[in-house]
Amino acid sequence: MISPLLELLGGRPPRVLHVAGLGFDAAWDPILWLAAGSSLVMASDATRRNADELVQRVSGSSIDVLETTPSYVRQLIGTGLLEQSAERETPLLVALGGEAVSPDLWDSLHSADGIEAWNLYGPSEFAVDSVVTRLTEPGGVRIGRPVANVTARVLDGYLRDVPDGVPGELHLAGASEAHGYLGRTAETASAFIADPSGDGTRLYRTGDIVRRHPSGELEFLNRDDDQVKLRGYRIELGDVERSLERAPGVEAAVATIHAPAGPDSARLVAWVAGAADADAVLSLARAELPEYMVPATVTVLERLPLTPNGKVDLAALPAPESAAGSRKPETDDEHSMCEAFAAVIGLDEVGLDDDFFRLGGHSLLAV
Repeated sequence: MISPLLELLGGRPPRVLHVAGLGFDAAWDPILWLAAGSSLVMASDATRRNADELVQRVSGSSIDVLETTPSYVRQLIGTGLLEQSAERETPLLVALGGEAVSPDLWDSLHSADGIEAWNLYGPSEFAVDSVVTRLTEPGGVRIGRPVANVTARVLDGYLRDVPDGVPGELHLAGASEAHGYLGRTAETASAFIADPSGDGTRLYRTGDIVRRHPSGELEFLNRDDDQVKLRGYRIELGDVERSLERAPGVEAAVATIHAPAGPDSARLVAWVAGAADADAVLSLARAELPEYMVPATVTVLERLPLTPNGKVDLAALPAPESAAGSRKPETDDEHSMCEAFAAVIGLDEVGLDDDFFRLGGHSLLAV
């Protein structure tokens, strides 16, 4: 990663912006750039949490290297990170880490003029970066190849190596592997396992589903815990989110199961960021996805909330909205019926045009 950048800089030391909270393991990356002779530029907490201010800092301080999460890079792009002009400079290298990279963000960075982009993969249990790749080709989100002193294995549910092109769970072994979780013996035993080859090493089970290309590059597919079960159907939340992100005006999407009144009220809901129309987003989802994978509601936000580390903050998402454009009840009978529907499904209110089943209702609740 450093060598191509030094070529672009003609050998001068890069200026690296530090934007990660010190409680985040990725905070070490910019500090380690100092070992390569780089200059480290610090951003205050107030600046790093404000996308507009951070883009101004990148431009005004002639920043060469910016490393942060994909969710935050999306916001920075929305406030002009990639817009180069006589008054505005863009970073020469953008490094992504901490979250999965979406296909559209991958392609945006790949096609950006004069910007080198890298995807850095490294779970906290195998910090900091264990598998890396340079964004050299559009299409297909790859995490790359393991770095020195790291071994990557793609295994099936019986801990057998799978052939190239076949999905399996990524297991890592090597020098940067953690010893386990302090005081949590059961969790340590389930996540850190003996290598089935019997050579005495340990493997860390990442929980990430990948497949290996014949070139040796690993392609990220989804998390094994991204699959949820709703009324007998297995749903890949990543597939839902990728469909929503194809809708006009959508910059990012998050889907999850929402159960406001207990398990019986569980329903699939989504939030999208950008200048989007909820009805249009749902229409596209219905055209692309099976009915059971279409969110009951889509809530449009200006931006998705982020944690101090720059990841999507699921706990800070607002309550899902009701279906857009639904008429309010007027007669006593209409009020009684809507109140009954709302109480059963676990919503504050239900409109006359809302669909009981799309809001999360099902035959057992109807009874």
